Amino acid sequence: HGTNVKAGSEIAKLLDHMARSSLPPGQLGDISYLLKDRYEADLRQRLDGAKFVPDLLALESFAKDATPAEKERYVVMPYNREAYRPLAQKLQLYPGQPRASRKGLILTRDPRSKLPLALVDRRQAEDLLPEAEIWRQTPGQELRAARPGESCDSACKRSEMRCEQRQLEYANKCEALKSHFPCEDGCGHQVGAEIPAYVHDKSRDTALQCLVTDE
Repeated sequence: HGTNVKAGSEIAKLLDHMARSSLPPGQLGDISYLLKDRYEADLRQRLDGAKFVPDLLALESFAKDATPAEKERYVVMPYNREAYRPLAQKLQLYPGQPRASRKGLILTRDPRSKLPLALVDRRQAEDLLPEAEIWRQTPGQELRAARPGESCDSACKRSEMRCEQRQLEYANKCEALKSHFPCEDGCGHQVGAEIPAYVHDKSRDTALQCLVTDE
């Protein structure tokens, strides 16, 4: 384990359930399948004809009556980052943030039914989810910069506007923050309820950075 993983902790128990490679160091074989074009094509092929389910209850129901052939194909289920933690815990995935994802797509297995499962971020779904399940940025949405120490709700109220929590995620990008703040020291990834944010306090180790988060 890493130095920040204590024996007996929840993370240590999670790691104990993960598969470990038995290959000698440096013996990974042909990894050309990871090249972008080939990798993207393989993902599309895997998900071609996948069954869509809206949530875990629907997944459980489908698994009960799935044919042997259906059990070999991926099941697609949507998620959004704000609600990812409880979903990950039920699927026995790392609960902090989406890991091993590709443009919001996570390939795993349902720990109960063992069905291949593709989790798809509603905001990055492209053509992987039904239209009604996709979350998009509201047309005409305005992004405003709050004052130092000011909450989003307060900044919106001051401008006679209102904040939408779902839309705030579209400010959680370096490009969006740079359009409103100087971000002198670039962008960084951190964890915190106040993020996305620009750090104006020069006494902090993240001073003058624009911060985004995956949690």
